[in-house]
Amino acid sequence: MKSSWLLVAGYALLVYGFVEVLRFERRAFPPRTSPGPLRPVEPDERPAVPDVGPDVGPDAGSDVTPERTLTITGSVSDPDGQAVAGVNVSARGPSGAALTHAVIKSDAQGRFEVGPFEPGVVSVLFWLERRAPPQDGELANTIVADIEAGRRELRVVLPRGRVTSGEVRDAAGRPVANVLVVALDGRGQQLTGISSDAQGRFQLFLPVDAEFLLEGRPPAPPGASREQVRPPGPEKYAHLSGVRAGARELLLRLP
Repeated sequence: MKSSWLLVAGYALLVYGFVEVLRFERRAFPPRTSPGPLRPVEPDERPAVPDVGPDVGPDAGSDVTPERTLTITGSVSDPDGQAVAGVNVSARGPSGAALTHAVIKSDAQGRFEVGPFEPGVVSVLFWLERRAPPQDGELANTIVADIEAGRRELRVVLPRGRVTSGEVRDAAGRPVANVLVVALDGRGQQLTGISSDAQGRFQLFLPVDAEFLLEGRPPAPPGASREQVRPPGPEKYAHLSGVRAGARELLLRLP
């Protein structure tokens, strides 16, 4: 009899424990309600994007400039209408500063595309690389000024040129080496330039049928670095105006 009571008591304890476990699960893990059928989110229900302040984000603090998307296309030929390949093409802004740094060359048909630029006008320099000193009658450099960015089918004719030579001397009449001699056109744009040799002599190749201003820019003192001593300013330059292609024995005298 005693063993029967023990069996009943044990069974009751087992049932009680099972019920308590169920109660605990209901409290700890409440049943989920069905979310219902899915539907697309309406535009006015989308989460609002918070305003981003001026100093927040990956571009914070960067300068915002207009996009440079305009290019200039065209072709280069000689005075006889033949296409000229391998002509270097570079662009400058109104201040004379370079706008392009990559090397652009005309292709086998003389065609080119230079840019991109912001809206505005630019000047484009067309210049030739030479393996030997040029001879009279060869093609010379040229500048086309005030071209509107975005211009298409610009036709450029390289002029014939002639050798132009001279020497640079100081106020005492002594030859000066390493003077940068540049040729400026009527707009003040630099067309070409070369440094004087050990005897102060220089030779430029200029287009015919135009006049140029030659400017001699002396170098910094020997042994001076750019941080220590800057090259002399314009007040120390030599100038010679009205120079035409083919002139010889020109004299640039430094002040």
